[in-house]
Amino acid sequence: MPQPEWSPPMSRRRRRLIAILATTATVAALLPTGVSTAAPTGGASSAERRSGPFAEGHAPADADNRTGTAAPDARQRGLARAVDPDVRWNRLGTPQALGPGRTPLASGLPADPEAAARAYLAANHDLFGMDAATVASMERVLVRPIGSGTVVTLRQRFGDLPAGPDGLVTLAVADGAVLSVSSSLARNTGTPSPATRTAEQAYAAALADAKLTADAVASHTIRSVAVPTPLDGPRAAYEVTMIGADTEHPAAFTSYVDGSTGQVLVREDLVDFDSDNPSWAVFPATPPRDLGPG
Repeated sequence: MPQPEWSPPMSRRRRRLIAILATTATVAALLPTGVSTAAPTGGASSAERRSGPFAEGHAPADADNRTGTAAPDARQRGLARAVDPDVRWNRLGTPQALGPGRTPLASGLPADPEAAARAYLAANHDLFGMDAATVASMERVLVRPIGSGTVVTLRQRFGDLPAGPDGLVTLAVADGAVLSVSSSLARNTGTPSPATRTAEQAYAAALADAKLTADAVASHTIRSVAVPTPLDGPRAAYEVTMIGADTEHPAAFTSYVDGSTGQVLVREDLVDFDSDNPSWAVFPATPPRDLGPG
């Protein structure tokens, strides 16, 4: 049996700003030349890099502790290769990138771009694993005209919880046709068991994992999310964002803490340095809830 082609682990910036990068990747699909876009082929190792936020040069301190891979089944592979022989898969069991090609992935969809995107996903239940009700519950992140088409980004929900990291899909849509898809969607769309730990316990776990103390943090926020995992399905979790107080040695993280085990499933280092500029910037861990139509 042929083995599926897995996309390599995303680099830190790709993972943190996946919606923005996916949007950029789809712009080529709207150009008259039909330039091909491929799944990322580079990227840093998924292994944790622990030189720490206070080390000289600030090596990134990301970690993804989710294990395993949700392999696509034979029907998924057949459906995907029928429209894109070069399809690549994410770790959560859905295509990471489809198209663009010489013909659209689907046509005859509603004229409204967001409605077309949702209709395409619902019609491809066997490929993406989402039924019509699940697609209808997805949050709108971005609907933005680009050239002769529109880029639409949607976020999965698992029960009442929005996806924390991953769970995003960006589609290039034009004239009732879907030209390309880029996604970190999870095929397992079940409702996670409720969290048994408190937000305060999650904050303590995030501090310890990032090697910070409470008095070293200038501000922090906590919200309830769901973290999709390859082997254990979606997990109720807390998204903990911490901004350090020391501007000379900046530290900022978003950590996703399992609401039942207290394990940090994913840690995002939000600090980026410009080697030619000593200033620093903090990047959000996930795109805003709704970037609006314009």
